[in-house]
Parts: sequence; C-alpha cells; structure tokens
Amino acid sequence: MTATKTLKIFISYAHEDEDYSRELQKHLSQLRREGIIEDWSDSAIMAGADWDDTIKSNIQKSDIILFLVSSDFMASTYINDVEMKRAIERNEKGDCILLPVIIRTCDFSSLPISQYQALPKSAKPVSTWEDRDAAWLDVVRQIRRLAESLKLKQAKEENKNQSTHTNRNESTTEEKKSYKERVAEGQIKQVIKELMKENEGSKQEAYNTLVLLLSRHNKNEGDSNKGLITNEAAIMNRNKISHALIAVIDELFNS
Repeated sequence: MTATKTLKIFISYAHEDEDYSRELQKHLSQLRREGIIEDWSDSAIMAGADWDDTIKSNIQKSDIILFLVSSDFMASTYINDVEMKRAIERNEKGDCILLPVIIRTCDFSSLPISQYQALPKSAKPVSTWEDRDAAWLDVVRQIRRLAESLKLKQAKEENKNQSTHTNRNESTTEEKKSYKERVAEGQIKQVIKELMKENEGSKQEAYNTLVLLLSRHNKNEGDSNKGLITNEAAIMNRNKISHALIAVIDELFNS
C-alpha cells in the first residue's frame, strides 16, 4: 500500500476559548497517536518567535482548518482579517477543508464560513450539550471520517501518479529501443533529423552534437558516392557515426 502523509490540522480559536481548544486537543489524541493527524494551535508558538508569521505559515500548510466559533471568535479582528480570510482563499483553490465547530451560542450565520457544514451534530454548540464529552466525540468522529476520506483520495492520487510515471518510463524505453533499431538498420540520417527536431531549443548540447553528426554523415555519404573514399572507409565512418549517435540517444532518454 502506498504510504500517505499525516494530515495537518490548524485550530483557530479566540484566546477566551482556550479551554475549549485544550479539550478538543485531548479528544484528538487518539487520531494523533495513530498518525492520522498532526494538530497545531497558537499555543505551540515558542517564546521569541514571530507569532504572525508562524500562524500564517501553519495555515498555509494545513489540510484541515478547524474554527472554534463563539462570540469572542467573531469579535476577533485578527481571526476575521487574517486566519479566516487566508483559510477561505486556500479552500477556494482546493488546498484545504474548512470545518466550523460551534462551541458557544452566537450568530454563526453572519460569518463567511457559515456556508460550510458545522459541527457538532446539527451545529448545536458544544457548551449546550448535557455531556460535553459527547459533543467532542461527535466532532472527532466526523474529523476521523474526513481524514480517512482525504487519505484514501491521497493514496489514489499517488497510485495514479506512480502508474503514470511507470507508463511514461515504459514508453520512453520503447522509443529509445526503436531509435537504436533504426540506426542499426541504416536510418542514420532520418533518426538524426527527428532527434534534432524534438530537441531544438531544449537540450542544446545534444542538439549541437546531432548537427555535427549529420554534417559528418552527409560528408561521408557524399565522398563515398563520388568515389573519394573506399567502401571500407565509408563503412568504418558510418559505424563511428552510428556509435556516436547511439551514445546521444542514451543521453537523451536517460536524462
């Protein structure tokens, strides 16, 4: 089975709701232990670190972004202008998934993230559940399902890319073999011209070598037709050109 990366989760919350963030992180511990997720919040920022750059960097590399929504969350200028804005931009590009988690009663419908399915079940605020552990369990179960779905999708993409790479390598090997067989059959000039056309403007060193080989080939054939060199000499020259051409083919298809 293709190994898949651990999904990174960013937890966005107001500092007034830090207790809720800690509770959530406790409930996420099993997912973390299983290597399914790696969660991060600003409580992990080291003393002396640039907190603004650190937060933005972690938003940028997260696969799932959780918003712990409350009235204090809604009142935070930084959350609204930086964290939420950047998260929505990444989501619209398909780079991450956004999950609002309603922790305290508030006017969630007025937020830009209200279009996303909220947790826990029925968007019932965590604080209003008779058993808060049950609320967090519902949240964690949904995150587990989502994480497993994302990892499955990731594995399929990796397998698809691996298959494409394998097919490309097989195609390259066959093309290389075909060129060599044609050189052995005496189609030196045709092969040189095709390779020149394919590599003009890209692999300049190989292209220059092909130009030189074409010039040598034309001179050899011309001198042979005019009787300026013996047949033995022409064959020897043709073999040298063929060997040099094979070397160029190996270089082009191995690079």
